[in-house]
Amino acid sequence: MAREQLQARCDADTVDQIEQYAEEKDIAKSEAMRRMLRAGLRVKGYRDETGENAHIGEGAVRDLSDNPELSKAHILDAVRIVGGASIGLALIYLLLVEIGLI
Repeated sequence: MAREQLQARCDADTVDQIEQYAEEKDIAKSEAMRRMLRAGLRVKGYRDETGENAHIGEGAVRDLSDNPELSKAHILDAVRIVGGASIGLALIYLLLVEIGLI
């Protein structure tokens, strides 16, 4: 994929945060910036992951790992359902024990 150069000026705090992210992910600062820009564009609705801009393979896996909200949303729904049912069953059990039916 051909890439164009994009330049920006950032304050020192932003540069420190980008460098920290790059270091944690063991990637170059330029790759960290690309990932952050993609994530920001996706969040704001400017990046269409289902159209011609969709990419597969290693890049897609990287993007998913950089956007944990995608997986957390589904996991949290499942946790709420299972957790709610478990609490409900525990309360019913305690109620039945309390009134002497068990």
